[in-house]
Amino acid sequence: MSTPSTATTPPVSRSSSEESFKESYKKLSDPSASIVSVYSAAFTARLIEHVMGCCVIEDLNPFEIKKKYHLQEWYYCFKKKFMGTFPSGEEFFTHPREEYEKFFSGSEESIRQVVNSMEQCFHMCIKRLLKDKAFFKVRKFYTREFIENELIPSTKADDKAAYRIAINARRPKLAMRASQGDYKPLLSHLLALSVSPEGIWDQFLVIFTPKTTTPKQFEELSMLFKEAKSQVEDIDQQIHFWYASIAEYHKNWLSKGPGRVKRSEV
Repeated sequence: MSTPSTATTPPVSRSSSEESFKESYKKLSDPSASIVSVYSAAFTARLIEHVMGCCVIEDLNPFEIKKKYHLQEWYYCFKKKFMGTFPSGEEFFTHPREEYEKFFSGSEESIRQVVNSMEQCFHMCIKRLLKDKAFFKVRKFYTREFIENELIPSTKADDKAAYRIAINARRPKLAMRASQGDYKPLLSHLLALSVSPEGIWDQFLVIFTPKTTTPKQFEELSMLFKEAKSQVEDIDQQIHFWYASIAEYHKNWLSKGPGRVKRSEV
């Protein structure tokens, strides 16, 4: 999936840091190993602190969340931005702490320091972006475990009917944007809710099928659909390929909208 825009760091220091970071990274030869990457703990800790000092936390906010029922989607999009901003961010989000520690080489103290640095970054970002929300629970320290295992499940369990209504009310707004070519918000929404690839395709096909007013256009849409599915395996890349094809060959299928939607309106 194309990576969302992330917080900006100075380009000069970034290039030199990337070279050093590559030197501290290596692939293990055993393909069956559960941990396939190793980073220099001391260097990565310094790099994390550098990025945190340069980035604008607000740039990691995917959209202004107004209802707690959209927290799962918000968090999914936030994670993508966080992973694209901080070194070892992907490993941080895809492994528990004890496994995340194994990605680093160095002394026990340096490994503990880099893990603590990443957890502190997560805490600061979450607190800054959600502290003013009515549903946000006050805590001294925010961890992945709390957000993923307690806060997000509670937003659905409190009122399942309201949760379902809120989700269904949001989706048509995202579908409208997708009909204009801005498909990523709808795709992220569906992926965040663990909709199956076929279910995701159904949502997008419903948007464009009514635009095929002749048998030839219907056949062309079907051909683009089959071609997109055959090009790549990942659903996000399939949708991206499909939209690129529509923009190139059938731009008239994209609805004309009032312009770019403000993030607060998403």
